Amino acid sequence: MSRPTPHIVIPQPLPCPIDLGKFLINYYVIRSFQTNWSSLPLLLHLPVCRPALDNVAAGDHFFSYKIDPGAKPIVSVLFSILPAYDFDHQVIISDSTYFDGKAIFIFGYNIPDFLPILVSDVIESVAIKHATNLNFFISTLDDFIYDYHRPVTPITSHDHYYPSPPSPLECKQ
Repeated sequence: MSRPTPHIVIPQPLPCPIDLGKFLINYYVIRSFQTNWSSLPLLLHLPVCRPALDNVAAGDHFFSYKIDPGAKPIVSVLFSILPAYDFDHQVIISDSTYFDGKAIFIFGYNIPDFLPILVSDVIESVAIKHATNLNFFISTLDDFIYDYHRPVTPITSHDHYYPSPPSPLECKQ
């Protein structure tokens, strides 16, 4: 089964000012909020942009997966991006207090370059417990990470060494 192409959503209002050229991470973080990876009713993606420090973008990407449209999720993954985190990626896994499954939290100054093996293993153990196939969920997380780290917009002129910010971006005054 092929996954439908993610659809572009209207960007969330951003805390002003966010200079996309000042820190490369700003460009990646803000660009990541322009795509929603939901494949309803089973897979939900909630991108949440939030202010961090002065002129630094931050936010969360929450993913959850259900095996039945009317049921609660069986697994959730939260990527929390905050450039002020002074450590490499930290993974916390716990039993969810909301549903019968695992809640996985990935904290870091950026999205990891690949889905940690521990996260894939936990998702696969949830699949075994619920006698279902979660390859689609893992594949979506992999695609999200790959898309997040795709190169910046190509430079069209040799006179410019920094990419233009993606547009249009809304900015709430």
